[in-house]
Order: sequence, then C-alpha cells, then structure tokens
Amino acid sequence: MAHHVAAYTEHSVPTRFADESPWHPFSFRPPPTGSGRLFTPVLCYDRFAMGASDSVRIGYTPGQDVTLDHLQDQIEWYDRKSGSNQKAFKVLKICTISAAALIPLLAKFNEMSWVTAGLGILIVILEGLQQLYQYHANWISYRSTCEALKHEKFLYLGKAGMYAAANDPHTLLAERIESLVSQEHAKWASTQEQGQKSGAPKS
Repeated sequence: MAHHVAAYTEHSVPTRFADESPWHPFSFRPPPTGSGRLFTPVLCYDRFAMGASDSVRIGYTPGQDVTLDHLQDQIEWYDRKSGSNQKAFKVLKICTISAAALIPLLAKFNEMSWVTAGLGILIVILEGLQQLYQYHANWISYRSTCEALKHEKFLYLGKAGMYAAANDPHTLLAERIESLVSQEHAKWASTQEQGQKSGAPKS
C-alpha cells in the first residue's frame, strides 16, 4: 500500500484525491466552514506513485529479475552522478566567470590590489580543480551512458529493435548492459589520464 505524508494542514486526515496527478506533490482541499481561508494546501507525497511515473524507474519492479535490477542500479547511478558533476561544473564556471569579471573593475583601485591578486589565484585553483576532476567530461559521459541504458531498457520492455528478433532477449540485454558500462569505463579512464597529463607540470 502506498504511504502518504501530509503537511501544512490543521484539518482532517490527509487523503489522495481522484483528480490528483500521482506525481504531483501538492493538492488543495476546501477549508472548514468559517475558517476564512480560501484553501488549505496539503502535501500528498506518494513515493511509490512517483517511482512508477519517474522516467528513470518506469517499467521496473525491484527483486523480480537480477538483470533488470542491475540495469536499474546502473541507470540510477549514472543519472545521479551526471547530476552531481553537472552541478559541480556549473558552480566552478560561475565562480570563475564572476572572479574574472571583477578583476578589471578592481584593478582600477590601488588599495584593492590584494583582492585582484586573490581573485587571480582563485581562478587558477578553480580551473585546476576542473582539469583534475573533469566535471564537464564526466557530466556528458555519464548522461550519455544513462540515456543509452534507458534506451536499452525501453527497447527490451517493448520487445522492439534488436530484441524483437533475438532468440534470447534477456541474454542480449545483459550483454548490452555490460557493453555500455565497459565502454563508459574505458572513456572515464581515458578522460582521467588526459586530465592528469594536462594538469601535470611540464618538465
């Protein structure tokens, strides 16, 4: 049975409404008579309904198949890592651009020379972190692999593409998963090696 969590209401027991979208976290119920309120917001969060309608988890039921469990685990891992690398890259870039934009302005003031120097050092550090951890390359690679794995899952569930003519679609799915993950691992190793070479001091 789905579990519901309600908040922001002082009235009655929370319930799900028939016209409420299963993935929409908020609903509005009529207020009690004489309360003077136009509506009472109610938070109805159904984690099972959200999981079923989430594009990452759609068509997946945990524990039914080892291969599908592994596929779902990989999809969620790459989805999560892609998001974290995207955020890290954008934060570093925003800080770098902001610091670079301030340097010409602060350079006009002699008493701010130490701040200008500090911003220059900060830019070098931020660019060094980007080169070291390869946030941008990892973001693109992880997102590409995540979408490729989801593509394989939907083809398998729909018995389409190469799975339609396969003698054993389940075995083919397992092989395709390992092939995509192995390719991503090779790309990651190559990216890390390039990053270390570009960040290493020249002799």
